[in-house]
Amino acid sequence: MQAILGKHFTFEASHQLPDAECYGKCSNLHGHRYELTVEMIGPIQSQGWVCDFAEIKAIVHRDIIAKLDHQHLNHFFPLPTAENIGTWIAQTLSNALAQSQYHLHKIKLYETATSYVEILANDLIELPKASQPETSTPKKAVAIFSGGMDSITLLCWLQRQGYRVWGVSFDYGQKHAKELAFAEYWGGKLCQEWQKIVLDFFPKIAQTSALTNSTLSMPYDHYTDANQKITVVPNRNMVMLSIATSWAENLGIQEVYFGPHSNDRAVYPDCRPEFVHAMSLATQLATYQHVIIQAPFAKMSKADIARLGHDLGVDFSKTWSCYEGRNLHCGKCATCQERKEAFAQAKIADPTIYE
Repeated sequence: MQAILGKHFTFEASHQLPDAECYGKCSNLHGHRYELTVEMIGPIQSQGWVCDFAEIKAIVHRDIIAKLDHQHLNHFFPLPTAENIGTWIAQTLSNALAQSQYHLHKIKLYETATSYVEILANDLIELPKASQPETSTPKKAVAIFSGGMDSITLLCWLQRQGYRVWGVSFDYGQKHAKELAFAEYWGGKLCQEWQKIVLDFFPKIAQTSALTNSTLSMPYDHYTDANQKITVVPNRNMVMLSIATSWAENLGIQEVYFGPHSNDRAVYPDCRPEFVHAMSLATQLATYQHVIIQAPFAKMSKADIARLGHDLGVDFSKTWSCYEGRNLHCGKCATCQERKEAFAQAKIADPTIYE
């Protein structure tokens, strides 16, 4: 007996259709929260399932969500209608599953609450050229990285994706400025150009943050506890992204990357997907290049990033997390705790030397 098993995903993206006469208001720049259902078909196996959805989830996140989430879809599809996007998703998943024991039944892509497209895997033919994501050689990006394990994994991931990267790091008066030495190392190793930009005004205007106010003690509770708000540097990411966007516009580059992850959203408002989406819409409107903000790790955990970095061959001993900024990681502050947990959950040896 065959059974069908479905899994639901979401991603957010903007697009603009070309002809006002044909597409009406959709010819204006706008965004959608896309709802994607992936259905697999097959016999119920001895484990009691049709398929291992952990494997399917990983494929969807790697091949679909990481590429489309918080993107301007016109950079990928000449005509980004739901039909073309859905066809590409179905074809991509079908190709990814070709060597596995599992079989795609169909995908359903909701563009709004009342409109969707459904693509049956058995009806797929050769993917129309017009709906394939366009690639340019070489791909270019501006990347913000601090020297921490998340942003350095992002930098290595971009290189693996074939990007030429212009890197930027910020000295904003943080207590843990030691991270910038690691940023400089990776910038020199992997970037076409690396810049360190000094934002010396932050300690003057962000006196509520323990990261920039030397009189405030660093909390040692878990990273997601409410009192971690004392580590928030107000609106820091918007300022940094604005500067990186200016540089991207000057260089003629259309993508700016940074590395927030799902653990950040509990405490840091400017790491949340809704912020990334809004900021990307703003930068597209503010630039001739229609620069978009990319945060491909926004829905990944730190353990996921540790696993990805390990697979990419990242030398995590040459990254810095500790907020205390002493000679060694303190092992007690929230970021040190989270670093330890990420390696443990990922079942990867932690190369960090702690006090």
